[in-house]
Amino acid sequence: MGILLTLCMALTMLPTMAFAAEAVTILSYPAKTEYTVGEGFDRTGIKATAIVGGEKKDISSEISFRNSGNVTLNQGTVFAYIAGKQEITLRWTAPGEKTSQIVGKYTVTATGTYVPPAQAAPTPNDTTYKLYDAIDNGWYSIRLGPIGGGGGGLMYAGGNDTFINIDSVGKAFLRTGGRATKFYVEKKRVVDRDWTEITIKMADGRYLGIAGEIDNRAMYKVGTNPVYRAKPDGDIVGEFPSGTILEVTEIKGDWAKVKHEGREYYMWVARLTKVNTGGTRVAAVSNPYLWQISFGNNVAMRPSEDPKMMVRPAEKGYPDGAGVVLSEYIANYTDITFEDWSIPISNAEMAGFFWDAFSILGYHYPAEGPKDLHERLRKEGGQAEEFRGSIVLCYAWGVFTDKNMNWSANPTYGEFTSYLIKLMDYNKSRNSPRFSAFTNDTIKSFAISGDTSANAKITWEQAAALQYKTIHWAAAEHLRLGEWSGLLDRVESHISAVPKNLTSSGRASGQTPAPAPTPTNTVTATPTNTKFMLNGEEVALPAYSIGGNNYVKLRDVGALLKTRFDVRWEDGKAKLYNHAAYTKTSGELAAIGKDSKSATLSTTDFVWGDTGAAVTGLTAYTIGGNNYIKLRDIAKLFDFDVDWRDGKAWIEPDVSPYTED
Repeated sequence: MGILLTLCMALTMLPTMAFAAEAVTILSYPAKTEYTVGEGFDRTGIKATAIVGGEKKDISSEISFRNSGNVTLNQGTVFAYIAGKQEITLRWTAPGEKTSQIVGKYTVTATGTYVPPAQAAPTPNDTTYKLYDAIDNGWYSIRLGPIGGGGGGLMYAGGNDTFINIDSVGKAFLRTGGRATKFYVEKKRVVDRDWTEITIKMADGRYLGIAGEIDNRAMYKVGTNPVYRAKPDGDIVGEFPSGTILEVTEIKGDWAKVKHEGREYYMWVARLTKVNTGGTRVAAVSNPYLWQISFGNNVAMRPSEDPKMMVRPAEKGYPDGAGVVLSEYIANYTDITFEDWSIPISNAEMAGFFWDAFSILGYHYPAEGPKDLHERLRKEGGQAEEFRGSIVLCYAWGVFTDKNMNWSANPTYGEFTSYLIKLMDYNKSRNSPRFSAFTNDTIKSFAISGDTSANAKITWEQAAALQYKTIHWAAAEHLRLGEWSGLLDRVESHISAVPKNLTSSGRASGQTPAPAPTPTNTVTATPTNTKFMLNGEEVALPAYSIGGNNYVKLRDVGALLKTRFDVRWEDGKAKLYNHAAYTKTSGELAAIGKDSKSATLSTTDFVWGDTGAAVTGLTAYTIGGNNYIKLRDIAKLFDFDVDWRDGKAWIEPDVSPYTED
């Protein structure tokens, strides 16, 4: 049989194939051999016959195709994600055979660069708007670390108690137990079915944003056998040192295209591990910055300007002190909670706290509550259903007796502590009669903060502290009696329950939340212990801390830098001259003492001496008759770098220009 050829095809022809008296002949191959990257496969033009049972049969529709990656190509299948040549094999399964055989081959060429198709965002629905409406503007601590369901129906941090804080140079970092730092969350709009947009404001009037431009490169670390090739399945051309950090520009199947020192190579994906390099730091910024958060108790957070990125710790495992950075967005990965610890708990949540106290101590009392209570709570729904296991046990232990409790209502401090005493009385009767009595005096010794009057609504902060200290008290009693000697080690690692995310359920309907903060006219300035380095040498630079930032006297910086800028008081204004020798007056670099002082927003007009134009971007406070300005604002104004490393502030006018990071 003849084989049809066309000049535009590069074909590798196989001889006529024979399978148990059947012979296959390829009459013509698919006409399309030139593709654009991302274009679908086209099988048009294939013609083939086979001798079956002594008769010729048209098998064109039975021919299947596979590319060099062994991907089956149907009509329209996208198979080329990178430019280059690919060998396509033709396969056919003979009658009575279980596997297909190769009956032909040809080569196609792909050109261009792959651009993923745009995916339409899911349309918001009624559930979306209900979740959006449930979000309360207000002050929240921001935990970065996974949480999950725990004992009693409560949400628990999975061994992480790390919260986003801001250091003295404005960079975000993780602080263990740092939930005292609060941010004002203000919702802006619904983005799509799964995401909403917010701003996050700080107490000093700045916003949580990013430092500099977003670096959205995907960075990976090389592991074992780190060989690389010029093309997928090509010959090995070299080997990276183990631990090398590479940018991955594309992953397709088993292969990753990596970039190193301006050149591109291919490596097995299995040899690479995703890392968060900290290329873009989350930081304090002057203007509102838009973030997107997913709906839920624990959420993902990503910048609106580049939703392909998300907020993550710079180091594995959420360690104390780790930087907070942007990393490549991972679908369905949620490890952020916005927590308001000042809200009251509900009666249902109180039951969860009580159940969990026994669970942490390892007490498991077989008990049954009122008949049909489980089913009644399930039908009631809401928190009654969510916490029904804990509620039933509290009845069984004699802690609750009122069968008509409102589970969404908020208990008072007096109610919570009276129930807690009942709980520990039951524990003493069942577990250790030699325990000391657990009384109101015991609770007073815990020194719980906040309003502890009997009629005050008990907050999450107070309930968690009472639970934690009660567990410690019971553990200490076991040790006093010579029992359970290893228990305290277990108790020390206990993490308190986490309030439900982004909702202040304790606020009365229609009550207006606290307004977003703005810089106050009068603040307290505290002398800082920051060590300052100038071109590698430690210098004495008097500074105050205001809102976690170093504020220094403008003239002190001018005196230290000598030739970077000058400050002159002329015509009732502070005139600044860039790249001018500093004119010394008196009082530069004078010690400021150890006492905190009152600081008021300065009314001084700062202008450029050569043009008279107003200087923008400065926030100045008057302390003792002198203007103190944020060090980073001065650095940005006169274009020299200030970096924070090794616990010191490095002023580097001769090293590099100003950078946000």
